[in-house]
Amino acid sequence: MENDVITLITTTNCHDEQGLYKESSRQEFEMMAQIQSAKRDEFYKAIYAGVNVQLMVTVNYRDYEAAVIQTEDGRKWHPAMVEYDNTTYRIVRAYRKRRKMELTLQEAE
Repeated sequence: MENDVITLITTTNCHDEQGLYKESSRQEFEMMAQIQSAKRDEFYKAIYAGVNVQLMVTVNYRDYEAAVIQTEDGRKWHPAMVEYDNTTYRIVRAYRKRRKMELTLQEAE
């Protein structure tokens, strides 16, 4: 049951004068989601890989796809961050399960 509100954050990057990447635009997409603690198996596998997973979020696949930005040159920028309960998380894994997207989140530093 999707009963929490999250914000998916999609940013596009470009090169600055020195050739370094910089954020050129940021779009936020608010949607309903199901929030869960990280599953035991996911949690321990992530720790083994050096990642500290805090949450698992499930959203509707069409809502997730609406947050994908396609630039004029044809590049697609997928959401990279999630904001929930005044905390920003980094998406470390996005996995499609039929009509849902399961997002594995790590608190952003």
